Amino acid sequence: MKDIKLFPVVVILSLLTGSGIFYLARFLEGIISGSLLLNAVLEESIKLSLFILLWLFSNKKKLLKGSSLLLCPLLAVFGFGIIENVYYFFSFPLSSIYLRLLYSYPIHINTGLAYTLGFYAKKRFIPLLLFTVSVAYHYALNVVSLLHGTKPFIYGIALANLFLFFVLVRKLMNEINIRRFLRARN
Repeated sequence: MKDIKLFPVVVILSLLTGSGIFYLARFLEGIISGSLLLNAVLEESIKLSLFILLWLFSNKKKLLKGSSLLLCPLLAVFGFGIIENVYYFFSFPLSSIYLRLLYSYPIHINTGLAYTLGFYAKKRFIPLLLFTVSVAYHYALNVVSLLHGTKPFIYGIALANLFLFFVLVRKLMNEINIRRFLRARN
Protein backbone atom coordinates (compact mmCIF):
# COMPACT_ATOMS: atom_id res chain seq x y z
CA MET A 1 0.00 0.00 0.00
CA LYS A 2 2.87 2.35 0.85
CA ASP A 3 4.38 1.85 -2.66
CA ILE A 4 1.18 2.97 -4.38
CA LYS A 5 1.03 6.18 -2.34
CA LEU A 6 4.65 6.98 -3.19
CA PHE A 7 4.31 6.21 -6.90
CA PRO A 8 3.32 9.75 -8.01
CA VAL A 9 6.26 11.17 -6.05
CA VAL A 10 8.63 8.66 -7.64
CA VAL A 11 7.33 9.52 -11.12
CA ILE A 12 7.71 13.26 -10.55
CA LEU A 13 11.21 12.91 -9.07
CA SER A 14 12.28 10.60 -11.89
CA LEU A 15 11.03 13.01 -14.57
CA LEU A 16 12.75 15.92 -12.80
CA THR A 17 15.95 13.88 -12.71
CA GLY A 18 15.55 13.40 -16.46
CA SER A 19 15.33 17.14 -17.01
CA GLY A 20 18.36 17.63 -14.80
CA ILE A 21 20.47 15.17 -16.75
CA PHE A 22 19.31 16.79 -20.00
CA TYR A 23 20.68 20.15 -18.84
CA LEU A 24 23.84 18.45 -17.59
CA ALA A 25 24.32 16.88 -21.02
CA ARG A 26 23.70 20.23 -22.78
CA PHE A 27 26.18 21.92 -20.46
CA LEU A 28 28.87 19.28 -21.07
CA GLU A 29 28.21 19.27 -24.82
CA GLY A 30 28.68 23.05 -24.80
CA ILE A 31 32.00 22.71 -23.01
CA ILE A 32 33.46 19.98 -25.21
CA SER A 33 31.90 21.18 -28.49
CA GLY A 34 32.27 17.69 -29.87
CA SER A 35 31.04 15.83 -32.85
CA LEU A 36 27.67 14.13 -33.16
CA LEU A 37 29.33 10.88 -32.15
CA LEU A 38 30.85 12.41 -29.02
CA ASN A 39 27.47 13.94 -28.13
CA ALA A 40 25.77 10.56 -28.53
CA VAL A 41 28.41 8.89 -26.33
CA LEU A 42 28.01 11.62 -23.71
CA GLU A 43 24.20 11.48 -23.62
CA GLU A 44 24.10 7.68 -23.53
CA SER A 45 26.79 7.59 -20.82
CA ILE A 46 24.81 9.97 -18.63
CA LYS A 47 21.61 7.98 -19.12
CA LEU A 48 23.34 4.64 -18.51
CA SER A 49 24.92 6.04 -15.34
CA LEU A 50 21.43 6.24 -13.79
CA PHE A 51 21.01 2.49 -14.27
CA ILE A 52 24.52 1.80 -12.98
CA LEU A 53 23.86 3.89 -9.86
CA LEU A 54 20.63 1.99 -9.24
CA TRP A 55 22.50 -1.29 -9.63
CA LEU A 56 25.26 -0.21 -7.25
CA PHE A 57 23.02 1.18 -4.50
CA SER A 58 20.05 -1.17 -4.42
CA ASN A 59 19.10 -4.71 -3.55
CA LYS A 60 20.01 -6.70 -6.66
CA LYS A 61 17.68 -9.58 -5.82
CA LYS A 62 14.67 -7.25 -5.65
CA LEU A 63 15.68 -5.56 -8.89
CA LEU A 64 15.99 -8.85 -10.73
CA LYS A 65 12.58 -9.98 -9.47
CA GLY A 66 10.95 -7.05 -11.28
CA SER A 67 11.13 -4.34 -8.64
CA SER A 68 9.38 -1.09 -9.44
CA LEU A 69 12.70 0.64 -8.68
CA LEU A 70 13.64 -0.13 -12.28
CA LEU A 71 11.07 2.46 -13.29
CA CYS A 72 13.10 5.29 -11.75
CA PRO A 73 15.98 5.45 -14.25
CA LEU A 74 13.66 4.50 -17.10
CA LEU A 75 11.28 7.36 -16.29
CA ALA A 76 14.27 9.70 -15.92
CA VAL A 77 15.35 8.75 -19.45
CA PHE A 78 11.79 9.43 -20.65
CA GLY A 79 11.95 12.83 -18.93
CA PHE A 80 15.27 13.49 -20.66
CA GLY A 81 13.65 12.82 -24.03
CA ILE A 82 10.63 15.02 -23.26
CA ILE A 83 12.78 17.98 -22.22
CA GLU A 84 15.08 17.53 -25.23
CA ASN A 85 12.14 17.61 -27.60
CA VAL A 86 10.56 20.63 -25.92
CA TYR A 87 13.96 22.32 -26.21
CA TYR A 88 14.17 21.46 -29.94
CA PHE A 89 10.60 22.60 -30.51
CA PHE A 90 11.25 26.06 -29.06
CA SER A 91 14.76 26.38 -30.50
CA PHE A 92 13.75 25.50 -34.06
CA PRO A 93 10.13 26.68 -34.54
CA LEU A 94 9.96 25.51 -38.17
CA SER A 95 7.53 22.98 -39.55
CA SER A 96 10.44 20.56 -40.16
CA ILE A 97 10.81 20.10 -36.40
CA TYR A 98 7.72 17.87 -36.44
CA LEU A 99 9.56 15.34 -38.61
CA ARG A 100 12.50 15.37 -36.21
CA LEU A 101 10.25 14.88 -33.22
CA LEU A 102 8.90 11.70 -34.81
CA TYR A 103 12.19 9.90 -34.35
CA SER A 104 14.20 11.85 -31.78
CA TYR A 105 12.06 10.98 -28.76
CA PRO A 106 12.07 7.24 -29.53
CA ILE A 107 15.88 7.31 -29.36
CA HIS A 108 15.63 7.94 -25.64
CA ILE A 109 12.70 5.64 -25.01
CA ASN A 110 14.32 2.75 -26.87
CA THR A 111 17.77 3.16 -25.32
CA GLY A 112 16.19 3.43 -21.86
CA LEU A 113 14.30 0.20 -22.46
CA ALA A 114 17.49 -1.45 -23.71
CA TYR A 115 19.36 -0.42 -20.55
CA THR A 116 16.51 -1.76 -18.42
CA LEU A 117 16.76 -5.07 -20.26
CA GLY A 118 20.46 -5.07 -19.44
CA PHE A 119 19.53 -5.74 -15.80
CA TYR A 120 18.10 -9.10 -16.78
CA ALA A 121 20.98 -10.22 -18.98
CA LYS A 122 22.54 -13.49 -17.91
CA LYS A 123 25.85 -12.59 -19.50
CA ARG A 124 27.61 -9.59 -17.99
CA PHE A 125 28.90 -8.26 -21.34
CA ILE A 126 25.33 -7.61 -22.54
CA PRO A 127 24.98 -4.17 -20.84
CA LEU A 128 28.20 -3.01 -22.54
CA LEU A 129 26.93 -4.37 -25.84
CA LEU A 130 23.60 -2.58 -25.33
CA PHE A 131 25.47 0.66 -24.58
CA THR A 132 27.51 0.30 -27.78
CA VAL A 133 24.41 -0.42 -29.85
CA SER A 134 22.56 2.48 -28.19
CA VAL A 135 25.38 4.90 -29.01
CA ALA A 136 25.48 3.70 -32.63
CA TYR A 137 21.68 3.95 -32.90
CA HIS A 138 21.65 7.45 -31.36
CA TYR A 139 24.53 8.61 -33.56
CA ALA A 140 22.99 7.19 -36.74
CA LEU A 141 19.68 8.93 -36.11
CA ASN A 142 21.48 12.21 -35.36
CA VAL A 143 23.34 11.94 -38.69
CA VAL A 144 20.11 11.16 -40.54
CA SER A 145 18.51 14.16 -38.86
CA LEU A 146 21.35 16.43 -39.87
CA LEU A 147 21.57 15.24 -43.47
CA HIS A 148 17.95 14.38 -44.27
CA GLY A 149 15.82 15.94 -41.53
CA THR A 150 13.10 17.21 -43.86
CA LYS A 151 12.80 14.21 -46.18
CA PRO A 152 9.59 12.15 -46.17
CA PHE A 153 11.44 8.86 -45.57
CA ILE A 154 11.78 10.05 -41.97
CA TYR A 155 8.26 8.66 -41.49
CA GLY A 156 9.69 5.23 -42.26
CA ILE A 157 12.34 5.72 -39.60
CA ALA A 158 9.61 6.77 -37.18
CA LEU A 159 7.71 3.54 -37.93
CA ALA A 160 10.89 1.48 -37.45
CA ASN A 161 11.47 3.20 -34.09
CA LEU A 162 7.89 2.49 -33.08
CA PHE A 163 8.29 -1.17 -34.04
CA LEU A 164 11.54 -1.35 -32.04
CA PHE A 165 9.74 0.23 -29.09
CA PHE A 166 7.07 -2.51 -29.10
CA VAL A 167 9.69 -5.25 -29.43
CA LEU A 168 11.66 -3.87 -26.47
CA VAL A 169 8.55 -3.41 -24.31
CA ARG A 170 7.42 -6.96 -25.10
CA LYS A 171 10.87 -8.35 -24.26
CA LEU A 172 10.96 -6.42 -20.98
CA MET A 173 7.45 -7.55 -20.01
CA ASN A 174 8.41 -11.16 -20.77
CA GLU A 175 11.50 -10.87 -18.55
CA ILE A 176 9.53 -9.39 -15.67
CA ASN A 177 6.69 -11.92 -15.99
CA ILE A 178 9.09 -14.86 -16.16
CA ARG A 179 10.87 -13.62 -13.02
CA ARG A 180 7.55 -13.16 -11.18
CA PHE A 181 6.40 -16.63 -12.25
CA LEU A 182 9.62 -18.21 -10.99
CA ARG A 183 9.40 -16.28 -7.71
CA ALA A 184 5.77 -17.41 -7.22
CA ARG A 185 6.77 -21.05 -7.73
CA ASN A 186 9.45 -20.82 -5.06
